Amino acid sequence: MLLDPGFGFAKTAAQSHELLRRLPELQALGLPVLAALSRKKMVYGPLGLSPEAALNGTTALHMAALQGGARLLRAHDVPEARQTIQLFANTFSIAE
Repeated sequence: MLLDPGFGFAKTAAQSHELLRRLPELQALGLPVLAALSRKKMVYGPLGLSPEAALNGTTALHMAALQGGARLLRAHDVPEARQTIQLFANTFSIAE
């Protein structure tokens, strides 16, 4: 079982950003957290980009999610997400 906070689903971009900031609070539930941020409006909207052009923003928010306790990423750009996870794991000495 895992927890998917549902970024972007029935939420404004501001609500999704608040959820991302408060992601550490979900750790109290004791379940692995999935972050599905890839190409969401909360990424490309504030940047004025198309979903396909928001890879850099997605990567930045993936790192924020990992720092907030997410242990799984759902991504469109898998090699880039994998690199983010590797760097996070190496930086914080966490097993992948």
